Amino acid sequence: SMMLGKNNDDANPSLSCMDVLVKSMKNVPDSADVQMSACMAISNLAPAVGNHYGSSGVGWNNFCGIDMSLVSSSPSHDSPVISSGAITSIISAMEKHPQHKKLQEHACAALLNISTLGKLEVKAVSSSNGISMLLAAMINHQQVVEIQANACGALANLAAVLENRETIESKGGIYLFVCAMTAHRTEREVQKNGCAALRIVMEDGLFLETLQELGNVRKILEIASIDFPLECKVNADFLLKTLNNGGSSPSAYFVW
Repeated sequence: SMMLGKNNDDANPSLSCMDVLVKSMKNVPDSADVQMSACMAISNLAPAVGNHYGSSGVGWNNFCGIDMSLVSSSPSHDSPVISSGAITSIISAMEKHPQHKKLQEHACAALLNISTLGKLEVKAVSSSNGISMLLAAMINHQQVVEIQANACGALANLAAVLENRETIESKGGIYLFVCAMTAHRTEREVQKNGCAALRIVMEDGLFLETLQELGNVRKILEIASIDFPLECKVNADFLLKTLNNGGSSPSAYFVW
């Protein structure tokens, strides 16, 4: 098994498992079933690997005020998730098997969990064509709740980095977030993650015209705020106020 650090106490079985999974993905890239199973396992392993090596995380799962220093300062840890090749293997699988629903579902979930670990992982996903692959999954599988929810969540995490917001908007992400929320109005995770993704991309009133062009967006946000107050109200109300104020952000408080 792989040993990291100065002594055996630093060994992490989860990382050894991830190395095996990545190797299996590279050995049989044409097998969608192997790729899917590996993506599902990596999704489950990523938090354990990150926690063991001191990844700080970006606050997504706690749905709390984000500590922006986590994405603006230099990380104090190496990233075993990146060095294992997991990110590039997941994105390669998404590219090779775009119509495989379960593979796309678990790949999006894996990128969601990996992108919670910190700045290094966020930048690695986005620099490996992750944004395009997540948006492609949303386009190709518009009726699959899990893909829409996982992709919105991953893109919300990636949007913590400013340049990623511009990429997401330029590739139609704002439109796709609203489409997901429109198509799945009763799905809690889609509404929560869609609202969060819109809020983060739209922070500081960016891309207001893009959002205003979507005629039903106010109604969708109002419904989300009412139907899912715990998950959506803060972010939906922020977006509604931004729309009503003509782009002036009502608050500098950044909520995930």
